[in-house]
Amino acid sequence: MTERRILTSSVKVIDTEGGLGELAALLAETTELAVDTESNSFYNYREKVCLLQVSTPKADYIVDTLAVPDLSPLEPVFADAEKQKVFHAAENDILLLKKHHAFRIRNVFDTLLAAQILGYREVGLAALVGRLFSVRMDKAEQRSDWSRRPLTEEQIAYAVRDTRYLIRLRDHLKDELHGANRITAAEEEFLRLAAKEPIERPPDPLAYLRIKGARALPPEKRGVLQALFEWRDRTAQELDRPPFRVISNEALMELAGLASTTWDNLGRIRGVTPRLIARFGDEILTAIRRGLEEGEKRPPRTDRKRRPREIWTDEMEARFQRLREWRNRRSQAMNVEPFIVASSRMLETLAREAPDSLDALRAIPEIGAWRVQDYGEEILAVLKDGHPSR
Repeated sequence: MTERRILTSSVKVIDTEGGLGELAALLAETTELAVDTESNSFYNYREKVCLLQVSTPKADYIVDTLAVPDLSPLEPVFADAEKQKVFHAAENDILLLKKHHAFRIRNVFDTLLAAQILGYREVGLAALVGRLFSVRMDKAEQRSDWSRRPLTEEQIAYAVRDTRYLIRLRDHLKDELHGANRITAAEEEFLRLAAKEPIERPPDPLAYLRIKGARALPPEKRGVLQALFEWRDRTAQELDRPPFRVISNEALMELAGLASTTWDNLGRIRGVTPRLIARFGDEILTAIRRGLEEGEKRPPRTDRKRRPREIWTDEMEARFQRLREWRNRRSQAMNVEPFIVASSRMLETLAREAPDSLDALRAIPEIGAWRVQDYGEEILAVLKDGHPSR
């Protein structure tokens, strides 16, 4: 465990298995720790955790997870329900730690979610710390390449600031949640957040259609876009960089729209640089020709039985619209974002299932006990005749 001076305080940088063991022993003695991660998703195709930042009330630590990839000594700390783990915007961190390090994570407090439940309009960490503690957080390293080594002093300073103020921020927001009588709602949402699991999704053969404007292309040019999209993804994997760092969606759309098999006009497209042409020009032209020759290829049908499509009736739509209007009025009255009262997916579930009692409402897991308590009678009244009971 090495120590580096950052700003006016010491940061312990851990880059050995021995240092990680020392940290695990130290964290076993604390009841609260602030946590953040830095990943390489902006620079690499295969995302992984590059840094794990941990702050306690006494010290700040940075684990170099590229130097020490086996984080299992810390797993018991994260699984310990007696130790509170404080995050800001916890979801991605939790999913990364579960996916790549098989962590179990219990007892979470998310300062972002707490601020949203309290109705803060600016909920970024820098905005909250600046507003509540008059501390300016420099975000210059936000797009830093966290996979590069050695780490710079600026990177370490940035990384540690993301956890240094979280416990203090948690204390402030927790007091506000109690004062606003919203602590129960927050605690239920924190439990739901900690329980989230990463989902492995197979590659989507229709992903190219999610590019803005793709569906408006004529079929033959959608075939070109599909071929270019497949080429870009293969190339990104080979280079281990995000697809947008190979060539942008906008440039793919222009290439597909022109569908030219020579470089006479393609070099004028923004994002199609001389360097790109020199390195990948032949491959891009080959993809365009293949797209023109083969056309748009739809994925083959599988033999698996498809689940019957759920029918969405006019009655369901009417209930959904009434619920959405109620949700928006309620969120305005509470001065919170609408999704805090209920997400659109929750409203769809309510509109489809149309519960007619509090017990039936409680039987819908995603609704949560606090919503039943705070809004249950209102929801039932809206579902019944469109007029909340209070």
